[in-house]
Amino acid sequence: MEYLEKYKPRMIEIEAFNMLKVVLGPCIEVLILLDRLCYLKEQDNIAWSGLVKLFDPIKSPRCYAVIAVKKQPSFQVDGEN
Repeated sequence: MEYLEKYKPRMIEIEAFNMLKVVLGPCIEVLILLDRLCYLKEQDNIAWSGLVKLFDPIKSPRCYAVIAVKKQPSFQVDGEN
């Protein structure tokens, strides 16, 4: 049985699923990026964190990077409290 013939009775469901994927996919991806960014913001050893756009979102929707910079360790000099 050919693939198209096998799933032809469920074509409406497949189209509905694809529409949901197209509409909700970018929203879910942004939520995941923001969740990762919030996690980094909560960490004490992170000096700076942010989302950085690397290239044009029209060319690739996954154009953002989560970037973080660790805090430098502070050293105590002898005689200082």
